[in-house]
Amino acid sequence: LGIDLVLTPDSFCTELTDGITLNLYVTLLGNLLTNAIEELNAHDTELKEIQLTLYMNKDRTYISVLDTGLGISPENLPHIFEEGFSTKGNDRGSGLYILKQLLADLGSELKVDTEPGEGTEISVLIQPDRSNDSQGVGQ
Repeated sequence: LGIDLVLTPDSFCTELTDGITLNLYVTLLGNLLTNAIEELNAHDTELKEIQLTLYMNKDRTYISVLDTGLGISPENLPHIFEEGFSTKGNDRGSGLYILKQLLADLGSELKVDTEPGEGTEISVLIQPDRSNDSQGVGQ
């Protein structure tokens, strides 16, 4: 498809974050990368690049997917997490909605930074709440 996928050089994964399932990682990365690929494939832009950043250890996960697509229009931006909302046709619009629900259960949310004509970055920071741990934080 002529799309470059770049893993940022400072990315790391020492281990999966406690309490986060492999299935959630697959769902999160699969959806964000698929959305970026579809955006870049739908438009004839000079630079087709996805930058993936991963910082993962036992205490937290940070994931960012940045694409060089056309960005999300101001009219569509308020609706991208609504169930069934899609600019790609019928029977679409469940991915970001599902991610929002899964992350809300963990006390996390997706952050969207978009500039029409420049691209979109979607990122998430997952830090499971350890306030109920028997050892407590810092012990």
